[in-house]
Amino acid sequence: MRKNPPGTEQWKKLYNLADTISELEPWKVLPEHSIFGVRLPDDGINGYVGIIGELGQVCGVTVYMGESALDRIRYINSAEGLLEIPMLALSFDSPEIVEEGDQKIINSLKRTYKADNTIPVFRTYTPGYFPWYMEKEEAGQLITCLEQTIEVIRRKEFRHLLDIRTEDSRCLYRIPEKNGQWTDIVEEIPEKPEESKHFHIKTSLLRNVGKLPEVTESIQAGLFILPSAIGQEGERPSTAYLLLLVDPDSKMVLGFELLSPIPSIRDMELSVPNFLLRKLEEIGVKPAKLSVDGDGRLCEILYQLGYENLPVHVEEEKELAALETVQYSLFGHMGDDDNELPQHPAKKQKHEKPEAGQTQDDRIHVIKVSLIHDKTVYRKIAIKGNQTLEDLHGAIYNAFDREEEHLYSFFFPDKPTKSQRTIMDSLEYTITGMADDLFDKEQNDASEATIQSLKLRMKQKFYYLFDWGDEWWHELTYEGVKEIRAEDLPAVIVAKGESPPQYPDYDEED
Repeated sequence: MRKNPPGTEQWKKLYNLADTISELEPWKVLPEHSIFGVRLPDDGINGYVGIIGELGQVCGVTVYMGESALDRIRYINSAEGLLEIPMLALSFDSPEIVEEGDQKIINSLKRTYKADNTIPVFRTYTPGYFPWYMEKEEAGQLITCLEQTIEVIRRKEFRHLLDIRTEDSRCLYRIPEKNGQWTDIVEEIPEKPEESKHFHIKTSLLRNVGKLPEVTESIQAGLFILPSAIGQEGERPSTAYLLLLVDPDSKMVLGFELLSPIPSIRDMELSVPNFLLRKLEEIGVKPAKLSVDGDGRLCEILYQLGYENLPVHVEEEKELAALETVQYSLFGHMGDDDNELPQHPAKKQKHEKPEAGQTQDDRIHVIKVSLIHDKTVYRKIAIKGNQTLEDLHGAIYNAFDREEEHLYSFFFPDKPTKSQRTIMDSLEYTITGMADDLFDKEQNDASEATIQSLKLRMKQKFYYLFDWGDEWWHELTYEGVKEIRAEDLPAVIVAKGESPPQYPDYDEED
């Protein structure tokens, strides 16, 4: 339950402002990476406003609260990390996914929306929690920011906006004056506040782990946010994190710890090194190296601590196949639950800036293709936006050394799943007209669907079936637009693991 919900007048203002923003459609003129600041007069903090919707997905306005939030959004490398950023959000959602609480507010204001229109939804994002309904103070902050957003997007020129893809340190701010008017200033972004809490590792743990017998094997470790909410119904649900240690050869879980981000994510971060060392102490050996994802949360924490302060050698790696396999086994199952990690309205990928003369369709996308029964075997394929799913099929065919062509299909379920039935019931692209009698649902032509037209989200998973008889299933993960130099596309840019024979039971003597 909300402790201090917005009043009727605040709700009226919010919905009226949302109507104006919807009419102005700022996502058609402002890219997602352009940010400006609003100095909130009653709070002494800066809200950093961004427009979402450039890619044709969820449209709206996000306000990142404070310099620490801005710093995180500039360097974020995972969609889940958005849940760790304090922000206020307005999104325009489809009527069928609008929650009951929002519908009650709409009904109380006697507002109506046509079935084919999107509906404004207002949320607050507090680190350590899932998105939740707004409180009165947060509604007031968002009203101020939306008012200034409308003033900015009505301009014919957009100057001095901060590009979060760069290291630029100057930003346009909207500043309140004593007479109640607002004015522009351009100034340096204030430095984010220093962390007031620091790491402290127990001496006994350092000593005990340092004395453990060292083995030649490595251990892969990671820290992940769980996709399921924690809390009572009707209360703001919290998040939780899983510290996981895995043997890279057997894919056996060597140790794990469930961590709470309450009272703060910083407190959780400070506890991680102690829990990690405790798990090594329980395992009873010191690995030759502790492998962590160079872009992962655990790496970020241990880097802050300083690798030299740990009694085990830490090594950053780009790919941790065993850890990814175990993570999928755990999270894929949890992802089938109704309480999965929600789609964040600001969830977006960072695109490389197109080169001169380069169009959206010319940009190069990277897709990871893994064998679903053995995810240590995978290929990363670079493909142009104007190439099709048929082209992608050809690239996968060659990448896995196939010998004979067969029917194939691409499937796009709403969320990652291990249910074959759910996958096969989802949106499908295939070779239309060749095997219509095999299918009992509408087919989409893979030769007409370009990669750009699919509007894939960063880390979105979809599926590929090759050979409807032997059923070679693959999981595909979209890794975004990359700056890659390659003349002949699509092309394999990373290959891990040997390609299995297309017909594993085939006997050459026959």
